[in-house]
Amino acid sequence: MDDASLDPVHADLRGCVACIGVFDGVHRGHQALVALARSRADLAGLPLVAITFDPHPMEVVRPGEAPTSLATLAQRIELLHDAGADDVQVIAFDEHVAAMTPEEFVHRVLVERLHVREVVVGQNFRFGHRAAGTIDTLTTEGDRHGFRAIAAPLVGDGAHRWSSTGIRALIADGDVAAAGLALGRPASMDGVVVHGDHRGRELGYPTANLEWSGRPTIPADGVYAGYLSVPGERWTAAVSVGTNPQFDGHERRVEAYALTQTDPDLYGSWARVEFVERLRAQQRFESLEDLTAQMARDVARTGELLGGSG
Repeated sequence: MDDASLDPVHADLRGCVACIGVFDGVHRGHQALVALARSRADLAGLPLVAITFDPHPMEVVRPGEAPTSLATLAQRIELLHDAGADDVQVIAFDEHVAAMTPEEFVHRVLVERLHVREVVVGQNFRFGHRAAGTIDTLTTEGDRHGFRAIAAPLVGDGAHRWSSTGIRALIADGDVAAAGLALGRPASMDGVVVHGDHRGRELGYPTANLEWSGRPTIPADGVYAGYLSVPGERWTAAVSVGTNPQFDGHERRVEAYALTQTDPDLYGSWARVEFVERLRAQQRFESLEDLTAQMARDVARTGELLGGSG
């Protein structure tokens, strides 16, 4: 790993408390870990630095098994700041980083660059080549280099532990309500509004068609109550996910009809679609009249659940 693998470290951040993780989604479990690290930093009068990795280590180590993402890197950084981090250091995870021993990672990242005083990780945290490093490794290295390692307990709602893996499964099943509870906010996708087939406009429900990059976690096909956001605006929206079987579609799409959106030209705008509750599964109707009648019911139900605006 060279200096390009880590964001520049400001001198005021050295001698910090650090928390480490992929933090995909920055869900409530991650938020609890950062809160613990924040409390330790405040107690010691030190800054808190969150260390994360991009791309996801699995994309380098076992690319065929890499998970979909719950948040873009930009959103992850924003969420980590919101959770309490003073700074977020992004390690560009590549083959060189993957080959580092746990001891080398500690020395080069935690000791040489950050001069850490304390390190907070989840109790199941693994790091270094072949994921050989554990909290015990951090404790041993901390004794050697003069920092303290703290294991944050894994937390949940009593029935389930909050985890990125579990949240992905909920979203993939369409249970965005449960996913939102675990995330502490609605599940979402970011992208750019692009032209679609304009059928929604013809039917009286113009939609914003989202084009995304990367491998986001997309909800199961169906219709959802949620929100559509562009910079400076957020609207309640009925969101369709699927291939549009009514018109023999094959391409999977995410399209949002904003209940109170007045600007029809969003093309080229960055947008976020949030999924709050699943209304129904995707289906094919006997006629366009049946389809538009159901769309009217979907919009009405969305307004009942979330109100007319964001």
